[in-house]
Amino acid sequence: MIARRLSLALSTAFLFPSLLFALDKEEKQWVEGVKPMMLADEEKLFGALKSKEDRAEFQKIFWARRDPDLLTPLNEFQATYDERRAKAKQDYSMKGPDNDAGIFLPIPGDQSDCGLVYITLGAPGTVTPLDGDKKTRKPERWTYTTPVRGDFSFDGHCRFPAHGADKTREQLKQFLILQTDVNYHVEKGKLTKKLDEMLPKPGPAQALLLQPRQDFDLANQPAFVKIQEGGTGLFGLLKGDATGLTTSDVAGKKKAKILIRAEAKGASNVINEREALVDVTADNKFLASYRLGLRAGSYELKVAAVDPVSNKGSVVTQSLEVPDYNTGELTIGTLFALEDIQETTAQDPLNPYSAFEIGNVRLVPRFGNVFKQSDSLQISYQFYDPKVDETTKKPAAVAKLQILKSTGGVAAEAPEQEFDTPVAGSAVGPVPLAKYTPGKYKVVLKVTDKVAQKDYTQEATFEVAK
Repeated sequence: MIARRLSLALSTAFLFPSLLFALDKEEKQWVEGVKPMMLADEEKLFGALKSKEDRAEFQKIFWARRDPDLLTPLNEFQATYDERRAKAKQDYSMKGPDNDAGIFLPIPGDQSDCGLVYITLGAPGTVTPLDGDKKTRKPERWTYTTPVRGDFSFDGHCRFPAHGADKTREQLKQFLILQTDVNYHVEKGKLTKKLDEMLPKPGPAQALLLQPRQDFDLANQPAFVKIQEGGTGLFGLLKGDATGLTTSDVAGKKKAKILIRAEAKGASNVINEREALVDVTADNKFLASYRLGLRAGSYELKVAAVDPVSNKGSVVTQSLEVPDYNTGELTIGTLFALEDIQETTAQDPLNPYSAFEIGNVRLVPRFGNVFKQSDSLQISYQFYDPKVDETTKKPAAVAKLQILKSTGGVAAEAPEQEFDTPVAGSAVGPVPLAKYTPGKYKVVLKVTDKVAQKDYTQEATFEVAK
C-alpha cells in the first residue's frame, strides 16, 4: 500500500529511471506534460526507443491515438487536454504531505485522481460531499451521466479508495484512446511504421466536408430526445434535390444511394457516417436521416450528402444549441409531427429513416411538417425525470395534448394520460386532415408533474396544404 502511494509523489526521474537519462530537455518536458494520460505500456515503449527521430514520431502517434478526427488539421482533444490539465493543476494539487498515508511530497493536481477524472471526463454533473477528515479538501463524490455514466469517490487528498484504484486509473486513461487502428510498431528499439502509414484516407463524404461544395440544394431539420447514455440524441432529417444523382429501379421505385456524414463540434466533437438507400419522389427530391449523441451545449453542425457514383454532393452547415435533459427536473423532448409510425422486426441500416428508429418502432417524419388534406398526422412525444414521490417511490405525471388553430380555438384534443415512469411518452393519431382548413396549426403538450406540482409545456407547428 505504501509503495503504491509513494509512487504518486516521487519525482519524474524515479518514475522513469531508464527513460529520462536518455532524453533531452524537450523530451523530458513532453513526458511530464502527457504523464496524466500516458498508459503504462506507452511508458515502456517510449523508454525502449533508441533514436531521437523515433521518439519524435512516437509523440505524433501518441496524440493521433487520442484525436477525434484524424482528417482535420488540428487535434481537437489536444486543446481540451491542455485546458483541463491547467485547471486540474490549479484546483486539485495536494498542498502538503500526508504522513499517515506515506506521502511526503506534494502531488500536482494533474497527477491526482481528481485531476485524472477531470482531464478525462470534464466537469462532473453533480458533486456530493462525503463524510471524512478534510485534508487538502473535503472528501466528495463526483457523478457523471455523460460521456460515461458513473460515480467517482475521492478522499481529502483527491485519491480514489485504495481497492481497485490502479485499475480505475488505467481504464480512465484507456478511455481517451479513440483511434484503435493507430498503434506503435516497435522492433528492437525502433519504430517500424510511421503515423502517415496508418492514417485513414478520406471517403467521399469526408472529403466533401474537408472541401465543401453545393452541387444540389440540401436542407437540414434537427430534433432532440434524451438517449440511454444520458446525453441528448440529435435526430436529423435531410431534404435534397436528386436531379443528376445516380438512380436505379428497386421493386418499381426510383432509388438513389447516398452517403451521409454528420460532424458536430462544440461541447463535444462527434462524427457519424452512414449509407442510405433513399426514395426519389416525382419532383426529384429525397429524404434521409442521421443521428448523433451529444452533450448539451453549443455546436457547429456540418452534414454532407454525396452520391458515391457521380461524386455529386452538398454540405449544409448550421449553429446548433443542444438542450440539456439532465437538469434535475422534468424536461420534454421534441414533439414529432409524423406521417407514419412503423413497427420494425429487424433493423434496416439502409432505410432512409433508420436514424429515427427507437426500440422496435420507426418514426417517419415529414420535412418542414407540411401535410396535405389527404394525409393523416401522428404526433409522438417523450418527457423525462418527473419528480419521484418519497412515499410511493414513483413519479406521477399527467400529459395533455392539443392541436390549436392559428385563429384560436382547439382543433383536436387527446384524452389526458397518466404516467409513473422516469421516461414516459406516447403517440397520438392517426388524425385525418381532410376537414382541416389549409393553414398553420400548433401542437401543444402540457405535462403536469403532480409530485413537484409544476406544469411544463412543449410546442410544435405544422401546416396543412391543399
